[in-house]
Amino acid sequence: MFDIGLRSADDSAVVAAIEQWAAAEASASARRIAAVAELVRRRCGDDDRADWACDSWDAAAAEVSAALSISHGRASGEMRLGLALALRLPRVAEMFRDGLLSYRVVAAIAWRTELVRDADAIAAIDTAVADHARKWGPLSDYKLAQAIDAWVDKIDPGGLRRTRAAARSRDVQIGGRDEESGTSPMWGR
Repeated sequence: MFDIGLRSADDSAVVAAIEQWAAAEASASARRIAAVAELVRRRCGDDDRADWACDSWDAAAAEVSAALSISHGRASGEMRLGLALALRLPRVAEMFRDGLLSYRVVAAIAWRTELVRDADAIAAIDTAVADHARKWGPLSDYKLAQAIDAWVDKIDPGGLRRTRAAARSRDVQIGGRDEESGTSPMWGR
């Protein structure tokens, strides 16, 4: 494999190295995401205008995509994460930057809190989640989502992602054929 100078170290030193490098990796990821957020701010503004100006967003996504050698869609996701951390989740962003939270946990927090619109609610969620998130690294994706959703539901139930309930209420119906026009009505939710 590759030598990182641990062959003669005892087991506890190897485990400590794993922990230190994981923290360094998280910290480096946080700095990368912060740089992505700064590029988005410069190209698209730092408010909802980013969603209005597709051309500016796509241009910034192209730059991020080229810099990171990732797809345009993944670059756009990195940009959304950067904005969420910069504008909505400063305590989570700080913990990420300090290497205390992994990219996976931070991305889940940003995604699961995206529907919270009230500034006071998102500030309370940011604080509550930051106080508990250090324990969430070992959780499965499902349990991680549940842990985050518990805080969102407690503080702002309206901001909770309800994908299963929404999926159950989906419906598409096609009406009878209109012989005169040769068309059929269709409606859905």
